[in-house]
Amino acid sequence: MSFFDRLGRGVGKVAKKVTGPLPVIMHDFRPGELVWVYPSQAVPYGARIVVQPNQAAIVIRSGKVLGVLRQGEWALDTAHVPGLRGVMQELYEGVPLPVRIVFVNVTEKDIPFGGQGNTRDGVPVKYRGMVHVYVPDNDEDIKKFALRIAGEEKVFTTEELAERIRLYINDWVESFLGGFFSVDVQAGKAKVKELLRGQVSRVIQENWYLRVKTISVDIDIPEEWLEKLRQQGYMQMLSLASANPQLAQFMQSYDLQRRLMDALREAQGGNVAGLALLIPLLQQFTQQMSLAGQQAQAQQLQQLLQQIQRQGGVTPQQAQQLQAAVAGAAAAQQAARPAPPQQAGQPQGYVPRCPYCGKEIPPALAVARPRYCPFCGKQLKWCPNGHVAPAEAKYCPICGAPLE
Repeated sequence: MSFFDRLGRGVGKVAKKVTGPLPVIMHDFRPGELVWVYPSQAVPYGARIVVQPNQAAIVIRSGKVLGVLRQGEWALDTAHVPGLRGVMQELYEGVPLPVRIVFVNVTEKDIPFGGQGNTRDGVPVKYRGMVHVYVPDNDEDIKKFALRIAGEEKVFTTEELAERIRLYINDWVESFLGGFFSVDVQAGKAKVKELLRGQVSRVIQENWYLRVKTISVDIDIPEEWLEKLRQQGYMQMLSLASANPQLAQFMQSYDLQRRLMDALREAQGGNVAGLALLIPLLQQFTQQMSLAGQQAQAQQLQQLLQQIQRQGGVTPQQAQQLQAAVAGAAAAQQAARPAPPQQAGQPQGYVPRCPYCGKEIPPALAVARPRYCPFCGKQLKWCPNGHVAPAEAKYCPICGAPLE
């Protein structure tokens, strides 16, 4: 036996005397608990790992999965975790290994979410829902999930994971709702909910490597706001929006643009998964531009797509080109939407702004001449020629017409 063999075995014996018998590592999951991480990152070589039904144990070191253990009783050694061969030059029973043991429960969990967002015209929208998630029962997805939970310095408990997912969903939903006017949300509520369900499932799978079994979501404009909009005559625009065949197309296009920008941010950060998402979304966006008759833009995007595929990444200049293309498409799409009918005497080219907060009153709302600003809530007056004025004004500041 060589000197190094004797030294290694000696280190193992000393370690066992200090730490005691080899530990038996196992965990009984509580209902709804998805993940548990063994508290020590100095696990003795040869320790016993007991994996119960509907569980998997993952051995991780420095952000890399060394092995996945399924149901049964296993020794932490190179026979069962081949990846350990690269951890230390020589391995002896009892020698502490710098690894992390993660137990994953391949069952299901309910995560509630909810909150309040605002539409583009400042109308609040309450949303609430429940997502039923589970860890896929296959080694590749289990590896990804375990690395997401415990591959970095921060280790998530099940409660922290559920809270992080809930906050992530809330942030995404509120950003999503901010892309629509309240009349779109109210008129196209079923389509908005359908898009939300699909996209909440997508962000959970792409960012947390969980699968969604079922998801329920509901959205509502508070009754007091609906009443205010009725008083302002705004709700008469619902029939126009509901009958607008471009509404569903607008929502789907907006959704694609959001997903493309999300994937671009991930790809810019060097995330391989983000780049894998970016490619098919960019292909869809290019096809969308082509179908819209914007052939020159579609050809430029096709060239950009080919460059990104060859490079295997996105340069800052390419990211700027893509962002500009998406912004241009969104602006063109908004401009192509049917304008609401003008009331008699409504001034051409006039942009009504609240005299208190200075924000532009959306055209669909201005046509109804609201009595209150949808952003700051201050009372407004409208002159016979369609100009907006402060509530205390006696004459229109634009044309001088007397105000009632």
